[in-house]
Amino acid sequence: MSLSLSMLVVQCKPGEPTVFSEALATYLAAERPEDASDYTAAVKDLESMRSAALAAQPDASGRGIATVQRYYGQFSSLTKRFPVANDETQPNAAESLVAMFQGGGSRPLKMKFTYAEIYDAPGLFGKKKITLKSGNFEKACVLFNMGALHSQVANQQNLTTDDGLKAAAINFQSAARVFYNLSAFVQANFKLPPSADLNITLLNAFTHLMAAQAQEIFWFKSVQEKKSDGIIAKLAMHAAKLYGQCSNILAGIQELDKMWKMLTQAKAAHFTAEAEFRQALAVEKDDQYGQAIAYLTHALSVATNADRFGNQVKYSAPKLLISAIQAELNSAQRNNTVVYVQVIPEFETLPRIEGHALAVAEKPLPDYCTLEIMGEDLFRGMLPMALVQTSKRYKEALAAFADPLVETLRKSTTESVTKLQSLNLPGALEAMLSPVELPQSVADHAAEVAASGGVQQLRNQIQTLTSLSGNCLEILEEARRCMDEEQREDDAMREAHKTRWTRTASRELNAKSYEEAAKFQGVLDRAMASDKQVADKFRDAEAGIAILTKSKAEITELLPSAAAKKVANTGPVQELQAVLAKLDSLRSERDSLEKEIRAAQEKDDITSSLMSENTEPEAKMFETRLAVHAPFKASVDDVVKRTNAELDNVVEANKKFVATGHAVSEREKMLTDLDHKYQVFVELRQNLEEGTKFYGNLTAMLMKFQNKITDYCHARKIEKEQLLADLTKTIATAASNTYPAHGAAAPPPAAAAAAAAAAPPSAAAPAPAPAPAAQAPPPAQPHQPQQPQQPQQPPQQYQPQPQPGGYVPAYQPPYAAQPGYGPPQPQQPQPPQQPPYGYAQPPYGQPPQQPYGQPPQQPYGQPYQQPQQPQYGGYAPPPTGQPPYGYAQPPYGGYQPQPPQGYQPQYGYQVPVAAPAHGEWACRQCTFHNRPTNTVCDMCRAPRM
Repeated sequence: MSLSLSMLVVQCKPGEPTVFSEALATYLAAERPEDASDYTAAVKDLESMRSAALAAQPDASGRGIATVQRYYGQFSSLTKRFPVANDETQPNAAESLVAMFQGGGSRPLKMKFTYAEIYDAPGLFGKKKITLKSGNFEKACVLFNMGALHSQVANQQNLTTDDGLKAAAINFQSAARVFYNLSAFVQANFKLPPSADLNITLLNAFTHLMAAQAQEIFWFKSVQEKKSDGIIAKLAMHAAKLYGQCSNILAGIQELDKMWKMLTQAKAAHFTAEAEFRQALAVEKDDQYGQAIAYLTHALSVATNADRFGNQVKYSAPKLLISAIQAELNSAQRNNTVVYVQVIPEFETLPRIEGHALAVAEKPLPDYCTLEIMGEDLFRGMLPMALVQTSKRYKEALAAFADPLVETLRKSTTESVTKLQSLNLPGALEAMLSPVELPQSVADHAAEVAASGGVQQLRNQIQTLTSLSGNCLEILEEARRCMDEEQREDDAMREAHKTRWTRTASRELNAKSYEEAAKFQGVLDRAMASDKQVADKFRDAEAGIAILTKSKAEITELLPSAAAKKVANTGPVQELQAVLAKLDSLRSERDSLEKEIRAAQEKDDITSSLMSENTEPEAKMFETRLAVHAPFKASVDDVVKRTNAELDNVVEANKKFVATGHAVSEREKMLTDLDHKYQVFVELRQNLEEGTKFYGNLTAMLMKFQNKITDYCHARKIEKEQLLADLTKTIATAASNTYPAHGAAAPPPAAAAAAAAAAPPSAAAPAPAPAPAAQAPPPAQPHQPQQPQQPQQPPQQYQPQPQPGGYVPAYQPPYAAQPGYGPPQPQQPQPPQQPPYGYAQPPYGQPPQQPYGQPPQQPYGQPYQQPQQPQYGGYAPPPTGQPPYGYAQPPYGGYQPQPPQGYQPQYGYQVPVAAPAHGEWACRQCTFHNRPTNTVCDMCRAPRM
């Protein structure tokens, strides 16, 4: 028998060249200006390497795959050294805000990567392009192309040679490993697939497909080498399993060419038939002709299905297999009839053919960053990300040292302003020196306030701040609402379906998102509290700021005039002026010292120390470098000490000034108040500008968070609907006793018979008809615990149902001319008789309604016989020991088992669906059996009708 292989390959994702050398050069110039020129050539080499990877061709030598692997290793090494941006990455909210306003952390390296999808319409390969600023997207696409090239190289091998078969198996298996690990990578690094051809379902299909084709190569080689039939059967059975899994996954992907689905379905059936054929040859060698005929009969049926699918895709292998099976079946039947005369067992009773896996996809990928794969690291002198994290920790330690010093300086300035305000300074001094004219300092302050918009500008900014905070709160609440709704739906489904709801619980998946939302809420609460303080401060200072928005003449008119005349600079006045001037000088010194501390903090870069081969422990290294900043603490302590001393001098000088009796109370109070209101105006303006910027950045972050949550909830909704559809389909084709949580099904017939035999005689229960002496007892069943007796329904009179054309069903004797079911023969109508177990004739097309704990109905007039499970195709064999022609034609209109349609996997016969148990009701939509108290279906939530 000649063999031909039909293999499927994956297309590469077309990519566009990316000029990311400019972005890398800019980043290097900003982060490492002293070394930027050293890596100019390395950046260009990486760009050329990427272009070569995009143009790689599948050649049998593997050079194209090596080119892609080399670039992937270099790019992976790059992402370890540089903070490459990823569109799908969600940063920690609180840390992002701190970095945003303190300037901490490095900006991520943003590079655009563009790839086209391999398809964008059902059955067509299109040109839809996806562009993302994401290093993870680049990695995923490169891995995809690597797996695609492996499949293409495998398909180009010469399968008539041992080397060609070996190379094909290795490449198909490598492709399976790449797609398997790519699926895990996408699932771990993306909330949603970045493109349609990178979704988890399709990648899983590619994984099974590549593994199946590798397994097919191993099977093909074993056939060529004429291995034993038992080994070939095991290899074929595992190939059938992989093709079957792939076919099931591809059935839900509409975009892919239908030829893929049909071919994988045909191969799944073909290799199932091949395994059974080889197993038949193996047992035939042991003279087990009965088993061989059973295997061959079933294999012929499956191979016929395979040929039906294969005709649509020009897959001819099943035709050759059908010919071989038919020839072997004829020979086996002839030998068994003439020589061996063995009983042909039921197919379901035959030993299961266990598959043997030689192609395995569940293995990690090799390290592509090794010297053997990627060559010399282009950026080997740059700081790895681990050292970047160490540098970040040092900056945090430095900030913990510098921030308290700056806070001490600002606190000293605030205390100085408050102390002067309590002494009515410098208003009292200005009122004495300018009893009529407007002091120049007040005139300058008024001009600055008026130019900035005054009260109206502050009022508008506060309203804008309130609007921005409310918008942020609405965005956050909407994100939470989506998560809450999705979680409630998942809890409801989990409560309804119990253990059948197998997906990960939303409470587990949403935990991190809720934590992130809580951090956003904390940041927003603190910001809104600060907004309230700003608004309160504005209300307190609004009247004074309004005065400063007026003209110089209007302010002069509003100021009370001093009754006293302008006095000369006496000793107390001069002394007070001197100490106030020193206090102003100290304030300038504090401001300069704060700038020096911040400048030293920005300049202190630990990168050079980390790049050197320094084995000093991290804590010791930090302590040594922080010691450089220790003199700042002494400077801060000194200036604060001198400021406090000068404030004491101001208090003493003010006492002498007040003692002169020249102070004018009303005027000095107003001048002091106007000076204070100016300070408040400057502070409010700064706070409002920072607040507006803060809320702008926070809004962008919250929008990104909300979009992530919305996409996540939408994906979970689709997943829920798919899982619900799968459960509905499963329940519709499986017995209800599979799920004991929703009511126990009727006991097996043997258990019911045993329970009836053990129970005391009852007048209400009819005695079973005696079995014929020649009939063998039914096969023994495993012991089942006795079910509690339920009240039995009174027996009903059997009434034959008239059928179209006047035909009345009646008992038919066994058809002795042919085995199996015989054709109905005209009979005289029989008088109504009592059925043996209290059954009434069911409506046409409906299964009989069986009282709880009663044996099933037998053909009218026949003693009870143990029912048999239907084998593949729907045919039910006679019980062991009973003549093969002992079954009568079922009454016309009664329930008859239907053979399954299409290809069914091995041992995949359908269990008959049991009728609802006592009190249960069947859903009209999904046929699930529900508890009597339910008003809606537990499975599909449809109302009870």
